[in-house]
Amino acid sequence: MSQLSPSVRRILALVLLMAAVSLLWRTVVAPTAIELSSYRAQIDQNRQLLSGYLSHAASRPQIRTRLVELEKIEATRGGFLTGATEAACAAALQDLVKKAIVTNGGKIKSSQILPPKRKVNKARIPVRFTFSSDSKSLSSIFHRIEFSKPHLFFDGVEIEFVGQRPERTSRSSQPSGGQEDHLEVRVTVYGYAKGAGQ
Repeated sequence: MSQLSPSVRRILALVLLMAAVSLLWRTVVAPTAIELSSYRAQIDQNRQLLSGYLSHAASRPQIRTRLVELEKIEATRGGFLTGATEAACAAALQDLVKKAIVTNGGKIKSSQILPPKRKVNKARIPVRFTFSSDSKSLSSIFHRIEFSKPHLFFDGVEIEFVGQRPERTSRSSQPSGGQEDHLEVRVTVYGYAKGAGQ
């Protein structure tokens, strides 16, 4: 080293200094700058999220008011079964479905009120029916039940083809000369009761 000229020494010192600065940059400054940039991006994202949360929180009273309005509208539309108790609601559902079956040409064989299933402030009220019908009447029966008020739903529909019988005219009990399917139907129909007691 002592044999090197002063200018070469200066160049070597400068190269060593640059290598030390470069090593310091790559090991300390660059990773810190990258991490700092990542933190800034995360802070910006968190600020946007916080702004969204605050606007949602500010709209909570309006949402609560709208929910109360919608519940009032739903109560006036008759979507729920009505009755003082769940048993009264089940009896009302049973009468409604029996009427739909009988007025559309079906014959009820049995009906059974099943235990209700409770959810928060509603009770699912199911009634199991067994009835006989022909295919034309069955379509009318299901249509009448499905589009009734209060809202009713089907569960576990079983339709068994029993055979054929002479078709009857709508105004007479006399056979019309054709054949109609004779079906036995087992179905659970349920509706919801809101706030009914047990």
